[in-house]
Amino acid sequence: MPSLSRTTRSRIVVAAKLTLGLGLIGALLWQAVRHEAFARISQQPKDWTLLGLALACCAVAVLISFLRWFCVARAGGVPLSVGEAGRLGALGFALNFVSLGSVGGDLFKAVFFARRHPGLRTAAVTTIVVDRALGLLILLIMCACGVLASGAAASQDAGVRIVAQLALGVGGVLTVAAALAFLPALSGPLAAAALRRIPLAGELAAEALIAWRAYRKRPGWLFGASVLTVAMHSLFTVSFYLIAAGLPLKHPGVADHFVIVPLALAAGGLLPLPNGLGSVEAVVELFYRALTGAIGDGTIVALTHRFAMLLLGAAAACFYVSNRAALVVDEDDAPTKAD
Repeated sequence: MPSLSRTTRSRIVVAAKLTLGLGLIGALLWQAVRHEAFARISQQPKDWTLLGLALACCAVAVLISFLRWFCVARAGGVPLSVGEAGRLGALGFALNFVSLGSVGGDLFKAVFFARRHPGLRTAAVTTIVVDRALGLLILLIMCACGVLASGAAASQDAGVRIVAQLALGVGGVLTVAAALAFLPALSGPLAAAALRRIPLAGELAAEALIAWRAYRKRPGWLFGASVLTVAMHSLFTVSFYLIAAGLPLKHPGVADHFVIVPLALAAGGLLPLPNGLGSVEAVVELFYRALTGAIGDGTIVALTHRFAMLLLGAAAACFYVSNRAALVVDEDDAPTKAD
């Protein structure tokens, strides 16, 4: 029997992930319908002001993510302007929904950015990897703070307890790994030489390690990016709460959402499902049930937030299309050195 090509295997994996995510959402929706959660929404008034504020919070959070990438690029010595970060960030954000995953959007962003700076391709791609890793690391630190403050790791609800303990464990491991990455001995010439001996990807890994060294020289930019990340995740958290408050549903308080939402977003970022499809909704539903006893309300809140992000994705696509001419510039006009 002939073996499947790499492209075919990749498509099968993507289809399986998409099926799993949609199946999980389908199961959650079925439970919500059974317990008349949708009936309550359709029959009772909604606070459109709060829902509009939730959309605004999401929009500002997305804009902050573009600015964070700018700071990360400057930390790595890559000459990325704020305008270019906004345009390429909008492209990547919009393509997240087309490619069904944030990694897909980042890939397109990396390709366009590398074309803009052909002499800095490895450094340019490294900025995107560091940007994504920083966002996840700060999110897990926020998870740990929320779990420790709320005592969720000792919850009587088994599901809540497991999710909280897993977040603490993964967050601790990644925090230690991030601290080790700043040790000169682990990113020096000997480490780069060792990476080069790895078959196939060794040379690329060594170049990425060399590019990473630049980040230790500009800690101020990384600190600024970290602060922006906290602001971004906080706005997303508030947007979930505003959606819950704007809909006729039972919902936890705003402080509880600073435990629920970071955990849900971390699950979406860590589990191999397209755009966190199903995993975010499942975690929000789990905590809503544990805290309010209502079935289906958490699913509706999470799906409403996903719809808001889809609207912003469409807006980002329109913004990029209307401004793409600004990216077509002569290489002589492009800066060659970061400030």
